[in-house]
Amino acid sequence: MRKVQKSGRVRSVFGSATGMSVGNRLNALQPHGGLAANPLRNIYSQYDVRPRKGTAIPSILSIKNLSSEKIFYGRKQYPENYPQKGGGPIDFCLDLEWGETAKEYCQKTSLHGLKYVGDTELSLCERFLWLVTFVIGILAAAYYITILYNRWKENPMIISLSPRATLLETIPFPAVTVCNMNGAKKSVAEDIDQNQSNDSDSLFEKHMLRKLCRDNELMSGSKVNASWSKMQNFMVKVSQPCHTMLVACLWRSEEMPCHAMFNPEITDEGMCCSFNKVKRNFIYRNPRQLHGLNYTFPYPSIDWTPESGYPPDAPANANPWRVFGPGKGLGLTIVLDAELFDYYCSSTASVGFKVLLHSPVETPRVSEFAYFITPGDEARVEITPKISTTTPDLVNIPESKRRCVFTSERNLRFYRTYTQRNCELECQSNFTLQECKCVPFYLPKDSSTRICGTADDECVENVKDITEKRLPEDYKNRTGWEKPRNINCSCLPSCVQIFYTKQMSTGKLEDMFNVQKSFLGGKNLSYYKQNMAVVHFFFVENYFTSFEKGEIFGFTDFLSSTGGLLGLFLGFSFMSAAEIAYFVTIKVLFSKLRKNQRKENITQTRIFKSLPFAE
Repeated sequence: MRKVQKSGRVRSVFGSATGMSVGNRLNALQPHGGLAANPLRNIYSQYDVRPRKGTAIPSILSIKNLSSEKIFYGRKQYPENYPQKGGGPIDFCLDLEWGETAKEYCQKTSLHGLKYVGDTELSLCERFLWLVTFVIGILAAAYYITILYNRWKENPMIISLSPRATLLETIPFPAVTVCNMNGAKKSVAEDIDQNQSNDSDSLFEKHMLRKLCRDNELMSGSKVNASWSKMQNFMVKVSQPCHTMLVACLWRSEEMPCHAMFNPEITDEGMCCSFNKVKRNFIYRNPRQLHGLNYTFPYPSIDWTPESGYPPDAPANANPWRVFGPGKGLGLTIVLDAELFDYYCSSTASVGFKVLLHSPVETPRVSEFAYFITPGDEARVEITPKISTTTPDLVNIPESKRRCVFTSERNLRFYRTYTQRNCELECQSNFTLQECKCVPFYLPKDSSTRICGTADDECVENVKDITEKRLPEDYKNRTGWEKPRNINCSCLPSCVQIFYTKQMSTGKLEDMFNVQKSFLGGKNLSYYKQNMAVVHFFFVENYFTSFEKGEIFGFTDFLSSTGGLLGLFLGFSFMSAAEIAYFVTIKVLFSKLRKNQRKENITQTRIFKSLPFAE
């Protein structure tokens, strides 16, 4: 190469000296170095050369050969062995300036204490102290949020008082079941006991009589089985009928025929009389396939359930009946006749009646839960309903967590409406059928199922112990029994339920006072005082406070509690979350774009060999 001379002529790199314009000179350089797409700009930028008005670029230019170790790639120059990056998303993310963004975030964030970590004017010790404090705040917030979350998951339901009072007219009057403690009428029982016939019907009646009277000594004889028709006929024959037990009935201060209000009911106590139960086809799933007595409902009936309630257009006298106010005058009054002269045996050590209040859609369990009414007394039974409702969001909680059941979630075999007591009775019926191949007369069953007789008493009692007392360890210890596949019926309470509590006060009947003539039933005052009982059932309040089951934390509650903890320990808010999202996404991307824009304006090509201009 020739040196640059002071004359205005330029010696060509090809050995010829010719007068070239600047553009021609630069074009001559391209085969030797492959300068970038705009070599003029590169030269201007690299050597800080600017064209002057009226002054041309030096006319003599001599360029040395470029190093063979350097290769030009557009505007960037790399060594031949320099590793090249791909164009994938991972390489793009790695090329982002995360460190600078994090530093800027620490300096500008609104989170308490974190901006001191990025403050370069503080000492390293101070910045480390603030970093430790910030980490402790994160750990404390995470700890309490975890406790809150676990509490939400393990116990998601809470029972609280409903903010809305329940009006009395929106719930039914309780079903009332009355049973005479007398197991059998003396006049009938003596005829059965004195019968010397040995035919199957006579033997059956004798053994059933002894069973009703719990005469264990007499039950050591031969054992017999039973059919439903025999059982039904026997119960009707020996029990006191409803039309003689109920002397007078007043409903909402209006005297009504008792046979139109009460229906016979076979329970675990024997033959009883029930008031305000719904129709059989509203209680049972397939009433025609089940055993039962004939019912009469002279008034309109509706398909009431605790969950559905009364329809808006339900008539006021629809069954199940309801009252429209508190007090004895708006309740039920009944006069009962115990017929003490006809007592043969008692289910207890006393005489009188067993009375049970229960839901209109349930089968009563009188022997377990009833209370006593003594002849010669007047009783006032003050009723208080206990109502449990739910919030709509409770259905989203698993059954194992909320510990209650909706009717739509559990289809019972016999009952249309799920209640805990209906489930328990059905469980006992199914388990007894499985183990004893029969079902007691008072449990739900199909018409083809055999009724348990005295031959099955031991088996039935064992099953009752297991299902009612929940003693599976006793079951394992019993000899001659195989363990069934499933004893636990999982009879959880209903999510929506109504049950009734009572408070009773009594006083003695006296014959010195005037007695309503209809209460005597054609008997004299002396008989009335000794054999009869007057019972008043009524509500005491017009409004009742119900219990409401709901989620302990909804999404809004959980969000507010979590936000409160984060704000307490970190000063965290929604805007803090927006800051983090901004610095992680938008800030990083726009920083990358701005950097690329600057690189377009500043050449990245480095010429390792100088291009001297002649003086």
